[in-house]
Amino acid sequence: MLNSFRMSTFAIATAAACIASPAVSAEHTVLIEDGGYFPTITYAMQGDTIVFVNDSNATQTVSGPNDSWTSGSIPVDGSFALALMEDTPLTFNGGVDLEGFDIEGQISYDPAPLDE
Repeated sequence: MLNSFRMSTFAIATAAACIASPAVSAEHTVLIEDGGYFPTITYAMQGDTIVFVNDSNATQTVSGPNDSWTSGSIPVDGSFALALMEDTPLTFNGGVDLEGFDIEGQISYDPAPLDE
């Protein structure tokens, strides 16, 4: 009887700790390449951080639509971290691809698709 009580108390305490613990945020890396972003779509959640790493041959700037946020100049091999908030736009852009078209990346709060 005492063992059953202890096990029940432990189970309730463990469940309460799991429910009360804060969600863990994740960090996602987006490479700024010459001509595009990799990946082009980043699957994340609010509270996560996206780190833009300049892997191109020139200084780069990444911005949200209508300059809602901007990284400022990111030097070659430099980085910029963006914390995702409720009002963070889900698209970003900066620079042009090898054919002169604007490059754009996306953030999705959907689950990442499974590889086949």
